[in-house]
Amino acid sequence: MHRQLRDEILAGRYELGAVLPQGQLAHRYGVSRTPLREALRLLEEEGLIVAERNRRARVAEFHFDDLEAISAQRILLGAVATCVTVPRMDATDLQALDDALDAMAEARERDDLAAWRDGDRHFHAAHMAHSPLLLRQDLERLADRSALYRSVWAREAPHRDPQTFEDHLVIKEACHRRDATGAAQGIARHQARIAISAMAGAMPEKEPAAIRAALQMVLGGVRPGPKGG
Repeated sequence: MHRQLRDEILAGRYELGAVLPQGQLAHRYGVSRTPLREALRLLEEEGLIVAERNRRARVAEFHFDDLEAISAQRILLGAVATCVTVPRMDATDLQALDDALDAMAEARERDDLAAWRDGDRHFHAAHMAHSPLLLRQDLERLADRSALYRSVWAREAPHRDPQTFEDHLVIKEACHRRDATGAAQGIARHQARIAISAMAGAMPEKEPAAIRAALQMVLGGVRPGPKGG
């Protein structure tokens, strides 16, 4: 049930700050309190809920500065993970990247947002696959928290955005060229564009300085990681 509750939180089914009564959740998902508590523990570790002293769980509440910080971290860490991975990618890794992008294109044609997101997840996993496990886990948590913001504020349809598909194509082509710098800069531009768009929709008067600074750091030069290892 962890995955199901997680997906519903990320889809915006529960409002930010909403209480998650354990009795109602256990009844709804048809589970006992023990697996429910384990699911809530995992969600708390992922930063999606907050457990209060009285054991009540709430959907995490975030603020503009939180989203800015999360986005800046994703830009920097995503660039590092990509830069380390690209020189180590083999034919199987590149095929996984191609297959994910093909799946995204097909989902776009069907107007299937769920399938597009699944393909997007596999795509980004492929070009970061050879980075350290802890780094990838941190990126997954940051991606979830960022998705929660966008589900509430943006209500976006990324599969319908031609620029989003072009961003992925740039990253894929750089990976095939073994261009670690180009791929890292491609993912940084992609993440910055999405974050700035989401923030502009929520608070257009705010300047996302941390996001722009993170992007400039990546664009200023990224060294490829060593092959092998």
